[in-house]
Amino acid sequence: MIFRHAISLTINNTNLIAKVFIFTAIMMLVCVAIFVAISNPILEALETEFDFFERLKGSFTDYINGVPNAFDIIGDQINFFMNQNVAKISFTIVAYVLLFFLFKYFTIFAIAPATFVIYNQMASNYKLGYINAMVAMLGKTALISLIHALITTPVDLIILVGCIFLASWLAEGISIFGIIIGLTLMLTLLALRVSATSGWIPTMVCENKKVGVSIKKSFKNIKEQITRTYSSYLFIVFITFAICMSTAIVTFGVVPMFFYPIAIISMASIALVNYFTVNKQKFYVDERTIL
Repeated sequence: MIFRHAISLTINNTNLIAKVFIFTAIMMLVCVAIFVAISNPILEALETEFDFFERLKGSFTDYINGVPNAFDIIGDQINFFMNQNVAKISFTIVAYVLLFFLFKYFTIFAIAPATFVIYNQMASNYKLGYINAMVAMLGKTALISLIHALITTPVDLIILVGCIFLASWLAEGISIFGIIIGLTLMLTLLALRVSATSGWIPTMVCENKKVGVSIKKSFKNIKEQITRTYSSYLFIVFITFAICMSTAIVTFGVVPMFFYPIAIISMASIALVNYFTVNKQKFYVDERTIL
């Protein structure tokens, strides 16, 4: 029920999705530009050191052709390069972590006012403008975005790095199946984390509470929250990953850029439907339907 109502709300908010798209598209383009700027010095150094791209292409070809240990040689060369350039690698890793933090910060910065817009629609069928919501919630949005990013960035990085290492280790024994297991575990854990923190913004928006109080109250109901919303978030996370990964290269990132705000609004809608349901409050799904 939660997922069905959330999808209805998402479909009825195409104008909101378009406005969020403008914000997130600018954010993603800036992040990509920063990512390229961070990566270029390392990639250029690797290419100068041992023709990195040509060796990488050859390793992929060997792997597809079933050559065992296809990446061993290039892996040893990369390890040697990293040992010889510890300071440069360390700086690059720190820069990536900060970029990831900024990406998460501005993602929440986009979600919070969107949640406020949807809340007004659900509670009173009032259509609040996205820019107006952003201005009205600017202080709270900035604070909850900062707290959310500070807490979830290390958690998400542990999940990502841990599952990548697990997939690499399993791939040595069971090939592609190890990668599939690692990716599946990663998405499953990320959906669990999203579900665990999904109550923060709705509590702040719906009850007009301070950020700290909202987070504290959300944690009191975390078990019920995860039980009710986890399957919905798991579906959204898997679908988003599948669409973005399958279209990123062939569409030069255009499809992921368009789909990302849809995923954001879907997640915000799931959180709000769960909030209204748990608190036994009626809400509008569209202009004529009250549940």
